[in-house]
Amino acid sequence: MAKTVKIKCTHCNYRLSLKEGISSLDDEKMLLNIDNPLANPFNILSKLKSKEQKLKVMDMIKDGAKLEGEYGYFIDRCPKCKSITNNFYFKLKNNKEVYQPTYYCKSCKTKLNKISSTTAIKSKCPKCNSKLEYIDTLYNE
Repeated sequence: MAKTVKIKCTHCNYRLSLKEGISSLDDEKMLLNIDNPLANPFNILSKLKSKEQKLKVMDMIKDGAKLEGEYGYFIDRCPKCKSITNNFYFKLKNNKEVYQPTYYCKSCKTKLNKISSTTAIKSKCPKCNSKLEYIDTLYNE
């Protein structure tokens, strides 16, 4: 089950909505369906941000790759500038290779670290270093 955690800064106007987990549309068949235009908003390519990642994953899927292990949205924090975001993590495997995406901070290009929603809520605001405040959690199917 997927959830969206909403948090905000107690001092400035910084707000975040962070996804964790998977929804009912995130099953392997839908994620790997790159040939059907109706599936485009829900396939794995729609969850990736860089063109290089999309091309790599597309080639692997066309070569028969399958998802392996746990996959879904995880919350990330930059160890350098402390920005918080979320990304879709997965492991894709075919007969030749294994691929797992690596995500980098948009601001400072540092490799991101996975954190829990609890850790995100207890973090400091990346803009003004004030306390972050929990607003709500929404659960999606």
